[in-house]
Amino acid sequence: MFEDIAQADAETTQETAPEATSAEEASPHLLDPNGAEPTREAFQELSRAVRVDAALCKQLGERARTADAASLGNDASLRTGGCLWAACAYEEAADALAQAPRSAVAKFLRARSLMRSGQPGEARSLLKSLVSSDAADNDAQAALLETLDAEGNADVLAKGLTGLPAAFRKTTDYVYFSGRLAEHEGRTEEAMESYENALELDGDHSLALFRLSFLLYLHGMDEEAATLLERLVRHVPVDTSALMNLGIIYEDREDYTQAAECFEAVLEAHPSDDRARLYLDDARASQTMHYDEDQERRLGRLQQTLRTPISDFELSVRARNCLDKMGIATLGDLVGRTTTELLAFKNFGETSLQEIEEILTMKGLHLGMSTDLRSVVATGDTESEPDMGLPLASLDLSVRSRRAVDTLDLGTVGELCERTEAELLDLPNFGETSLNEIKSQLARRGLSLKS
Repeated sequence: MFEDIAQADAETTQETAPEATSAEEASPHLLDPNGAEPTREAFQELSRAVRVDAALCKQLGERARTADAASLGNDASLRTGGCLWAACAYEEAADALAQAPRSAVAKFLRARSLMRSGQPGEARSLLKSLVSSDAADNDAQAALLETLDAEGNADVLAKGLTGLPAAFRKTTDYVYFSGRLAEHEGRTEEAMESYENALELDGDHSLALFRLSFLLYLHGMDEEAATLLERLVRHVPVDTSALMNLGIIYEDREDYTQAAECFEAVLEAHPSDDRARLYLDDARASQTMHYDEDQERRLGRLQQTLRTPISDFELSVRARNCLDKMGIATLGDLVGRTTTELLAFKNFGETSLQEIEEILTMKGLHLGMSTDLRSVVATGDTESEPDMGLPLASLDLSVRSRRAVDTLDLGTVGELCERTEAELLDLPNFGETSLNEIKSQLARRGLSLKS
């Protein structure tokens, strides 16, 4: 499953950053009380200089932590906090800047640090104060829109985009957030056009790169999505969501070595990321194990189905709470349990069981399935009709055909057989080649599309 939220800072342009061999060389002496004045522009310049290399970021962070606060005078918290922000040490930066005098520079850098630390609400208050004081502050306007976008509410973002200064409406950020509004409102083609326009203005706009790659992937344009993600993951700090998505595309291509490298990089940044570890294990296994190719592809697709979070489905509060308490987070966790086990759990009754069984049937699964996935794939271990009830993921389809069919939200081969050729040909990026591929796969099982 593709990540749909970017995780990295989006305010630096890597291609134009000056080269530097050390944090001290890159820094305009912001940790020197007699050096550069601690302005927003100075810290942004420092950020662009060190973010060309993760080692430079680390060096700068270490210099900021060991700086002599007494020698820096009244600007100590601002100078150290600003340098920690430039070094991507956002939580430390937010704490340090909270101690700085309430200047516009400190407010802005602290707001950016809070946003990257997962505290958009507090950041929004600071940014609103900055925009109220200076409506021409384009950086603060863009950052404020980002906090509004984070709410995921089209009306909130639309209100934020209303009445903005004419100068801001000419910026790349305005073009980007206009695209976000279109995406929130379901106007996908307009959103993609806005992201493309934003990238024409700034080819390294991180948020535009991420969103456009995400939508391209959903439309079956994996190669184009990969090209954008490969540009994005060169930015520092690396966007771990972009790495996950790129790894998934590499895995779809069966380029397991590059996929593993992506998942390893995610785990280096977030060692407790269970999803990245699961994908890494799959990629490594695919590098070293040589099973029957057809069975392996079916296995991979079944594994993807079993990884689906329970939270993706509409369940009653009672059923959801019971599953949470039992530690059941995915379909894979669920099918490993038996009917008896579920009914034995407190407050889990026949109604909740019926909800669960309906979801599993839709996906061609059932309670008490074998935990040996290879056995499931080889034998078609599903309830009742072994072919019609097979998960749709068991069909050996190309990436493009699979992505197109996924838009129909079908769960089983039987549900696919209820569709006509005309219905499939109406799908985006689905042509005669994909249709013939599906017909061939169904024919191998003695099945066909609805006439």
